[in-house]
Amino acid sequence: MAAKDFKNSFPQDISPRLIAALLILLGFLITTQRRYTYSEPLHGDLTTFAVMGHELLHGKSLYADLIDHSPPARYWTYALAETIAGYGPRAVWLLSLGGAWLLMGAFFAAGQGLTRRVSGGLWAAALYAVISSDLRFQANHPWIELFINACFTGAIALLCPLTEEALTPARWMFAAVLFFLTTLYWQPMAVPVLFVLIAYAFASHRRAGIVQSLFMAGVIVLGWGLVFLGYTLKGTLRAFIDLVFVFNRSYAAYNGTFTERLVKIFTGTGWPAEFHSGTFLFFFPLAGLALYGLFSAWRRGESRTVMLLSAYGIGALIAIALPGTFYPHYFQLILPPLILSARIPSRTVGFLALLLLCLYEGPSYRLTPEQWSIEKYGNEPLVTQRVGRDLSELLAKDETFYNWGTQTGLYFWSRRDPPTGAFYNFYLLTGPSAEALSELTIDDLNRTKPELFIALEPRVALAPQVYENHPIYAWARARYRPFYWPGHMGSFLYLARRGGALEQRILHGQSPATFTPPKKS
Repeated sequence: MAAKDFKNSFPQDISPRLIAALLILLGFLITTQRRYTYSEPLHGDLTTFAVMGHELLHGKSLYADLIDHSPPARYWTYALAETIAGYGPRAVWLLSLGGAWLLMGAFFAAGQGLTRRVSGGLWAAALYAVISSDLRFQANHPWIELFINACFTGAIALLCPLTEEALTPARWMFAAVLFFLTTLYWQPMAVPVLFVLIAYAFASHRRAGIVQSLFMAGVIVLGWGLVFLGYTLKGTLRAFIDLVFVFNRSYAAYNGTFTERLVKIFTGTGWPAEFHSGTFLFFFPLAGLALYGLFSAWRRGESRTVMLLSAYGIGALIAIALPGTFYPHYFQLILPPLILSARIPSRTVGFLALLLLCLYEGPSYRLTPEQWSIEKYGNEPLVTQRVGRDLSELLAKDETFYNWGTQTGLYFWSRRDPPTGAFYNFYLLTGPSAEALSELTIDDLNRTKPELFIALEPRVALAPQVYENHPIYAWARARYRPFYWPGHMGSFLYLARRGGALEQRILHGQSPATFTPPKKS
């Protein structure tokens, strides 16, 4: 776009300096919200991403040395943050803040492109900034939905510039790359990507739109082809397919048929209970403005806008339904189509909507960061954080441990490397590769001989009966001795390797742990 066209695109009552000042103010609001919960204990999935990224930087290979069932983009994103901020909570916070800033910028760009007014972009950015750290959506932490939304909203912004002349080949080529990245973060995003490309093709009412959509689809297919080629050359293609596709298909089937999952998402019966409190204050302004915006756009003949955003919203809901688990953070994916569909008929209505959202968000900030974690995830992340930070009381600097569970925060907070690539035991309990992965894990444990084995009380573990009778747990009970660590028990069970250095320190009173059950007060 020429500089003259860009300048003329601004409403006369909004100067570029004021726009910059408002965006800086919104960025400061996002920073303040995220700084408030900096010390909040992290969910086990987030620490898994961080530990995986850390191990990648130390030369480990995905799906061979490191076992997880997700596409690779999330792990490399966390690895990138570690190269900037180091290993630990600072890198996680950097991702949270940087991702939110990028998404706010994408909302601004997409909002002004869809409305053909910079004020539309400002309202979109403002609506997002107020709810960007929402407690019920678990949005203050860098779940992959944050990066998916930034990529997808950025792609929408590229496809909807302020003027048609600005829609250059470079823009829709970059949009295709962003669409590809959303699927590389989470493969169900292929659904909204497909829906949006179809809507874009038919909403353009010209051959160019169809050609552009086919080109973007080709870039996405090419991108995945390169991913498959890369894992083929590394010799890990079979493991990649088994974990990312075969395992996830069995995981989804366990949660009901595809039809049952769709019914749950579109009837609301699958929506998390966390949304039932204060939902009116949250969804009324957003949903009301979104419906008004879509209706207004349709009346003005803006069929492309209506089709794109409707396709995006429906596709996002289907993507959420595909795994069948309906975790609260999944629902962050519906925020961009809601916010981008919203139209502000007057400043009064806009400020009223922001006020309602502030009333919805405000009470969350009466809670401490630890209470935020408990509200979202229960006590587990808090206990895991405390135990992980205190493991140096038990272990020497060069000693290792293995957690027979999903509490990967133990590795993250202790800054100790896991002794095996299968340090998240979900894949050892269920799925088509469970038996083979369990055998590999036992081989690793025999080789590394961790001093400490941390298990869970079976009643709180995933698949309790399978957990308690699993070959890995049987292996540990034959080689390790249970002990007690006062003040750190919770639902954890601690076992020291028989004949190992930790056992000797406990026997000689050189450790805060004991083999004798503590007396009940």
